[in-house]
Amino acid sequence: MNNWTDGQKGLWEFLLHAETILTDRTNFFLLAQSVFITAMLLSKTSNEKILFDLIIGGGLMVSILWLLLGVKMYIRLHGIVHEVKKFFPEYKELVTVHDFPISSNSIIAFLLPIIFIGGWLTVIEINL
Repeated sequence: MNNWTDGQKGLWEFLLHAETILTDRTNFFLLAQSVFITAMLLSKTSNEKILFDLIIGGGLMVSILWLLLGVKMYIRLHGIVHEVKKFFPEYKELVTVHDFPISSNSIIAFLLPIIFIGGWLTVIEINL
């Protein structure tokens, strides 16, 4: 790292920062989903239909927002990783050797929010 140019250092730090943002957002959204699920379960026992519906709607909206922000961040990360691979052959080699068909960033950005959206839609369908 000592013989990196300022541009290389900046690019590497930008990659780390972008991955941190994606991870931090995921933690926030998972916590928010936990709160919505807990509230949904508690409101279901109170027989307050309007409250139950608002909580389900809120959970679904947060899941959709999570997906939209995840897609935006994934696209940005994909571009940064492409640039990092050009300037850091060690990184490219490491990523290629340990390549898995589905990246962890795509799981975080796409799969988790889609699972929650599907879950909320299932709850809506069951309770119609």
